[in-house]
Amino acid sequence: KDCAYGAGMVYDKYLDDPKNARGWYKTGYEMGSAESAYGLGTMSQDRDKDYPKAIEWYEKAYKMGDTSSARALGLLYKQELQDYNNSLKWFKIAHDQGDKDAAYSLGLLYDDILKDYPKAIKWYEIAHNQGDKKAANDLGLLYDETLKDYPKAIKWYEVSYNMGNKYAAHNLGLLYKEGYKNYPKAIEWFQLSFDKHKYYASLYWIATMYRDGLGVKKDLIKARSLFEQIVDKVNPDWEIYKDSKQALAAIDANQSK
Repeated sequence: KDCAYGAGMVYDKYLDDPKNARGWYKTGYEMGSAESAYGLGTMSQDRDKDYPKAIEWYEKAYKMGDTSSARALGLLYKQELQDYNNSLKWFKIAHDQGDKDAAYSLGLLYDDILKDYPKAIKWYEIAHNQGDKKAANDLGLLYDETLKDYPKAIKWYEVSYNMGNKYAAHNLGLLYKEGYKNYPKAIEWFQLSFDKHKYYASLYWIATMYRDGLGVKKDLIKARSLFEQIVDKVNPDWEIYKDSKQALAAIDANQSK
């Protein structure tokens, strides 16, 4: 049954041959492979957009012992069907079955969609205590942007930073810039973000602060150099590329005047 599942996965994921993939997954399922039932669920969801059939296969896989199917059901109900009661149900089942990612999924659902912030905090903290690196940063964002509790936001961003989350230093920079108007501290965190992770969004904010004289002496030459570095390095489709191009044009227009 494992070989049948393996053949189905190769046809599905690597050879883009859905007919043979289904054939082998069904063979695996008939031999007792829960993973094959899960594979048929993902094909029904992603390839066919047949969500009732995907639910049917995921539930079969779960009953056969594939616990990852519970979180897959939670995600399907959340993202495709916007049925949040069933999404909560399956995420909680997944968590009870030991799926560590389910706690973070519950935090996101309560935070972004249901706007139940005490429950979001509860599940983010559970996820963090289980070692999820994203949860501490999301707790920081929730305390920062939604609840405006900056001391708690700083606490969680720093926890996230110490866990190696590449966005945490950048978010600390934004908090100090926008929340506290502490521009030197903001530059310090933006610089850490860029030096450690080469996160060009942080470099963009440093450039704007040199351009505007926030926390540093106004220096258009320095600002121009940083904007040019961004334009040279990042994807032209990114927003900071477009914003940096506009900033360079504005600096050039000002200097020509």
